[in-house]
Amino acid sequence: AGKQSDVAAVLNSYKAWETGDMNALRATFSDSVEMYFSSGDHFKGGIDSMMHEATKYRDSLSKVELIFDAWMANHSTDKDADWVSLWYKEIDTHKNGKVDSVYYQDDNRINKNGKIDFVSSKTQKLK
Repeated sequence: AGKQSDVAAVLNSYKAWETGDMNALRATFSDSVEMYFSSGDHFKGGIDSMMHEATKYRDSLSKVELIFDAWMANHSTDKDADWVSLWYKEIDTHKNGKVDSVYYQDDNRINKNGKIDFVSSKTQKLK
């Protein structure tokens, strides 16, 4: 089983994304981050580059709503790694008025400093 403090750290990260608080979002990530997006895109690099891209995308949205179904903290004993998995729906309202709803399942790895250093995201499109 994982630590509830890891769940809190990850949920704080998602709350920062939802509210557009990019400083709070930055504080939840490690200095070096790797992310696999459901689109097939991959990012690996420093926090400054990651935040530049995240801010650019978040600025295209007028509203983000996250509706969580479940989360679970896990510890991988063979790799000595802590993970938090989330299942949630994200409703994005773009500044042009378009609304997208997507169901996500994300796996977030938490480093020894309590920061997210790896994210893998999978989606199911909603009609």
